Amino acid sequence: MVPEKTTCMRKLPSSVFFVIALVLVAFLSLPVWSGGVFAQNLAQELGETKQDVANKKKIIRQLSLKERALHKDLARIENELGKLEADLDLQEKKEAELEKQRLQAHQSYLRLAGKMEREQGSLTRLMRQLWPVYLEQSRRRTGENWVEADQKFTWMQYFYRHSEQKFVELSRRSESVAQSLRQLEELRARIDKQQGTIAASKKNLQTRKARFAAQVKKVRSKKISQQEELDQIVRVLETLQHKMKAVGAGKISEQKGLLPWPVQGEMKLRYNMKKRPPQKGVGFLTAAAETVRAVAAGQVVHNDTLRGFGRVVIVFHDQSYYSLYAFLSGAAVKNGQNVEQGEILGKCGVYPAVGGHGVYFELRFQQKTINPLDWFVTSP
Repeated sequence: MVPEKTTCMRKLPSSVFFVIALVLVAFLSLPVWSGGVFAQNLAQELGETKQDVANKKKIIRQLSLKERALHKDLARIENELGKLEADLDLQEKKEAELEKQRLQAHQSYLRLAGKMEREQGSLTRLMRQLWPVYLEQSRRRTGENWVEADQKFTWMQYFYRHSEQKFVELSRRSESVAQSLRQLEELRARIDKQQGTIAASKKNLQTRKARFAAQVKKVRSKKISQQEELDQIVRVLETLQHKMKAVGAGKISEQKGLLPWPVQGEMKLRYNMKKRPPQKGVGFLTAAAETVRAVAAGQVVHNDTLRGFGRVVIVFHDQSYYSLYAFLSGAAVKNGQNVEQGEILGKCGVYPAVGGHGVYFELRFQQKTINPLDWFVTSP
C-alpha cells in the first residue's frame, strides 16, 4: 500500500464551480444522452438472464412432466398392489376354509379309521369264537338233521356276508375320506404356490414403488432446486430491468447503485468527510495511461488544468449532478460535448497521492460532494 498523500488533494475553489455554473447556462438546451456502453452491457446481460430464465422454465416443465409421469406410474402400481392384496386376502380366506375342511375331513377320517379298527376287532373276536363252533358242526354234520344243518349254514353265510359288506363299506368310506384329504392337500399346495407367486409379485411391485417414490423425491428435490434458482434469476432479471429502465431514462438520480466505475484499478483513497482534511472523493491507482470513462451521460462543462489537480474534466448530468475526473494525462473530449455513459474522457496521468498513475474522482450534487461508493454498482 502506498501511503495516502493529502497535500495534493486540496478543496476545489468555489470560483471553479461558479465558472462551471456559467458555462452550464450555455449548454442546458443541448440534448443529454441516455444510452452508451454501460447500457449495451446491461442489455446484453438482460438478454442472457432472460435466456437463463427461459432455460430454467424449460427444465422445470420437463421435471414437472417427469414428476407427473412418475406419479402416474405410482398410481398404477398402487392400483396393482391393491388388486394383489385383494387376491392375497381372497386366497388366504380360501386357504382358511380349506384348512377348516381339511381338519374336518381328517377328523372324519380318524373317526372312520377308529370305527373300522373297532369293527375289525369285533369281527375278529367273533370269528375266533365262531370258527371252532363251525368246525365242530362240520364234524358232527353227518349225524344231524339235514334241515337243521342247512339253517346253521345259511345263518353263518349271512353273518359272514353281512360282516364283509360292512367292512367293505367302511373301507370305501375311509378311502373316500382319504381321497378328499389328498385333494384338499393338493388344492392347498396350489393355493400356497399361488400365494407365493402373488407375494413375489407384490414384493416386486413394492420394490418398484419404492424406486419410483425415490425418483419422485429426487425429481421433486431437483425441481425445487431449479425453482429456487429460477426465483434468484428472476430477481436478478427484475434488478436488471430496473437498471435498464433507469439507464434508458438517462437520469443519474435514478441510477444510484447502478453507476459503473470510472476506471479499472485499485482504490487507494476512500470518501471520508470525517478525515482531516476531509477526503471528498475516491482515488485510484492504475496502470499507466489507463482509460477513464464517464460514469453517466452528460455534457462536458470543464476540460482544463487546475492547480494541484492536473488535467480536470467535469461532466454535468441532469438535476444538478456533476462528476469530476482529475490527474488526467490528456482529455479525449471538448467543452460542451455530449458524452455517453462509458465514453472515454481521457487517460490516467501521474497521481502523487497514490504514488503512481491514477485518477481522482468526485461526485457532487448541487455543489456538495456525495459519497460515490453509494452510487457504484460493482468493484472496479
